[in-house]
Formats: sequence, C-alpha cells, structure tokens
Amino acid sequence: MLSCIVSVQSQTGDRPQTPHPPYPYQSDSLVYQPEGDSSRYGITVTKPSTGGPFASFLLITGSGPQDRDETILRHKPFAVLADFLTRQGYLVMRVDDRGVGQSNGNFAGATSFDFASDVQKQLAFLRSLPQVDKKRIGLIGHSEGGMIAPIVASRDKQIAYMILLAGPGVPIGQLMGEQNQAVLQSAGVDSLAALSYGKFFAATMPAVAAAPTRDSAARILSEQLNTWRQAEHPNRVFATTAIRNDSGAVIYQQRVLQQIYSPWFRTFLGYDPELYLEMVTCKVLALNGARDIQVLPDSNLEGIRKALAGSSQTATIEKLPGLNHLFQTCKLCTVQEYGILTETLSPVLLDRLADWLKKNAATP
Repeated sequence: MLSCIVSVQSQTGDRPQTPHPPYPYQSDSLVYQPEGDSSRYGITVTKPSTGGPFASFLLITGSGPQDRDETILRHKPFAVLADFLTRQGYLVMRVDDRGVGQSNGNFAGATSFDFASDVQKQLAFLRSLPQVDKKRIGLIGHSEGGMIAPIVASRDKQIAYMILLAGPGVPIGQLMGEQNQAVLQSAGVDSLAALSYGKFFAATMPAVAAAPTRDSAARILSEQLNTWRQAEHPNRVFATTAIRNDSGAVIYQQRVLQQIYSPWFRTFLGYDPELYLEMVTCKVLALNGARDIQVLPDSNLEGIRKALAGSSQTATIEKLPGLNHLFQTCKLCTVQEYGILTETLSPVLLDRLADWLKKNAATP
C-alpha cells in the first residue's frame, strides 16, 4: 500500500535473493487473452518439473503499476516468492498489472474493483492448466493485493486458500491516517504533530474522496484544512504539510486534490475490508511485519481477526517480528530503507509460509 506521499530514491545495492536460470523447475512466460475479450495479460507460470496436479497460487501485487515480479527499488519480491514456493512443490502464477509489461489496458483510470475483475479472468486461465489441482487454488496478495484478494474470494467460493501479506483490516481512511502518522514519525516529525495530522487525514480525506463533484471536494478539503490550521500550532502544521501561510495551503490543497480525487483513490478511500472478509469461506493466513509503518500490524490484524470471526474455516493471523511492509528484516524500518536493504524477503516470512502451506495445502 505504497500510497503515502513519500519520495524513495532507488538504490544500487545487491539483490542476492533474485532467482536466475537455470531453475530446478519449469518456468513458462506467455501472453493470455481471454476468449471474446480485448484484455491481454503477461504471465509467468512456474511449476515443479515432475508430478502434479499441484496446489496452485496466483500472486496479486500491491498498489501502483507493478510488473509480475512486483519490482520495487530493484527488489523482485514476487520472483523470489514464486521461486521459493515452486521449490516447495507448488505451481505459482504471477502477472503484469494492466498497462504494465506485456499486459494491456488503462491502469490510470482503473480502480481496485477493476483489478479484482482482472484477477478473476486470470484465475480462469490458471484453472485451465492441466497441472493445476482445481480444488487447491489459492490467492496470495501483498498490500493492496491483500485488499483485492478478499474481493475475489468473496465472489469465488472455489478458492481454497487466501494469504494476506500486509493486507488491510480497517477502513482505508483509518489505515492511511495511521500510516501518515507512522511515516511522519519515522522521518523525525514530532509525535504530537504526526498524531494531529494523522487524525486530520483520517477525518477529512474519505469525505473529500466521497464528494460528488471535484468542486465540492475542494470545498470540503479547504474547510477542514482551515479548521485544523486554526486549532493546531503553526509549527506542527508546517512540520506535517509544509504549510506556512495561506498560499502554502492553496498549494497543499491542489496537490492533495489532484491525488485523492481520482477514480482509484476515491474507491480506495471508500473501501471497508470487513464487508468482503466476512464473506470469505476459505482457509486464511494473514501476516504483517511488526515494524510495518504503512499497514500498521496491530489495528489491521485485529480488524482481519474480527471480520473472519464467523468463518467456518480456521484463520491464522500473526505478526512477524522485525519485518517491515515489504517483509524485509529492517534496521531503521523507514520507507527510505527499503532500497538500502539487500534482503528482498525475510527467511522468517518464507519459513512461516512453508510451514502453513505444508499443514494446509501440501496434500489433497
């Protein structure tokens, strides 16, 4: 959920976990076009060289235009994850987002529900593969992918497993308020200033996004911002928004409105994961890094736990110590550190996935 407004500079460090051929398994890349549909999806399928049919998993990327490897700062977490899972005996499919790589379509005008529709089409292809055990198909979603997976699983009761990696468990307005507070604090902003801005964001931005017109959205933002500025110390306002005066407030409003009053962000800020999680009937594993400052673990894991409380299936919900939003072993645990760290995915995460899958998906 890389939706906080933070500049992260690309680093040039080593990425030792990125897999390279020759692989001890079969890897096939292709372009899939559903029959009677103009959509095209760039896909890589990795599967064990012998045996089958296999428990199979579709990986769902986080927010922003992502390739099939979920490449970020030269890390390729989905390539690493697919390699690991395939070596464990599973078939894995990963896909370029619409408008990225070999997939066509308009990413900029799409919403999370459009991405969920893409996943449903991709599942149809996955099910068509002869090596796939149709009764053992799962979704693995990271960040926004952990928001899309429950949408799909709530519609498709044939899904057997759902793994949420830093997926949301609270309404997105609340999540982003907490995110902004945590990211600001990690950047050295005074904790009271960060808390104040986080509350302002959570109270204001969903209403801005829900406004029926751009003009009404602008009015809501202007009114709420002025109220907050009048109530808060100017130093705290500046520390969190760079606003010193009225002209600075205008610049801030223009920047925020440009981002938030878009199809994707309006849908995103209106999303409540409980509505979809409570309809999920498959086995669930939900994991968060304990040092995640983008999808805070305590509130989101508890939200997932409550939403799944009525499910007939067992849900495993855990916080993994020492890991950030990308499931790297972090030191500073800031957003800026993502590209500095050479580790792509922590062995703590990979081992936990292997253990859960062995107990829940390894045999028919």
